[in-house]
Amino acid sequence: ETLLALSPAWKELASECVLPRYSYTSAGKIKLEAKEDIKARLGRSPDLADALALTYRNAFQFASFAVL
Repeated sequence: ETLLALSPAWKELASECVLPRYSYTSAGKIKLEAKEDIKARLGRSPDLADALALTYRNAFQFASFAVL
């Protein structure tokens, strides 16, 4: 059995990446939770997840997402 040891920063990133809630619009698109709502639940801004999302934002520019 191999165990993966993660630094605290990686653990924080992983926990932030699974925070957003989502639903579907009537058109079948994914509707992401507003950042303000995530911040209210987390008690702070999800800065590491924001940085990761901004890193790859152009890769997903043609995806069908709607933000709350």
